[in-house]
Amino acid sequence: DIASSISMFENQKFPVIVKATKEELAQLLNISLRTLYRHLDCLYEEGLIATEHGKIVIYESHYQKIKEAVLTFV
Repeated sequence: DIASSISMFENQKFPVIVKATKEELAQLLNISLRTLYRHLDCLYEEGLIATEHGKIVIYESHYQKIKEAVLTFV
């Protein structure tokens, strides 16, 4: 379940840098690159992710916001 998936990051060292390229993420999620960029833009605007040097970065503050948002839906 999603709550246990989120809790597995409790001991994660931050920041987390997503190593996959955006093309790889779009393929993995079976969505177009344009759709991926649209969703990433929303996540960025909501303060749930950051980008550095073209990579997706999740800081601990982002993780806490993601966790709070997910737990409100569970």
